[in-house]
Amino acid sequence: MEQLLPKIVCELELMGKKLKEERIEREKYWAEQKEKDRIAKEIHDRKEKELKSFLEILKNSRRHDNSQKIGRYANKLERFSQEKGALSDEMKEKIAWIREKADWYDPFVEAEDKWMEGIDRDELKLEKGYYHWLDR
Repeated sequence: MEQLLPKIVCELELMGKKLKEERIEREKYWAEQKEKDRIAKEIHDRKEKELKSFLEILKNSRRHDNSQKIGRYANKLERFSQEKGALSDEMKEKIAWIREKADWYDPFVEAEDKWMEGIDRDELKLEKGYYHWLDR
């Protein structure tokens, strides 16, 4: 038994060294994984931010294009009414109203309009809770 003791101690030392190396390798692996995960999250967050910004640009460009169309429509309606001799005060009020709505909708202008308060410019819906009795 005494003769086996040094061999047993040596085997235990080798096993301990092997276990320590394996632990160091695992820690290294998990540190690398953690860094890869951090980088992947950073890339994901950046892509999310880019997409959100792009969608905002797309939304505003559509609103701008539509407000320009509305303005052109008002101009065309005015010319048409003049040519037909039908540019009455009532028609002038309607054309002014159309232009006010175009300015309210245009993301570069966003003019105030008391009758459009509580309406979401993007969704073109009455905002929830704005008139609580309508939310039922």
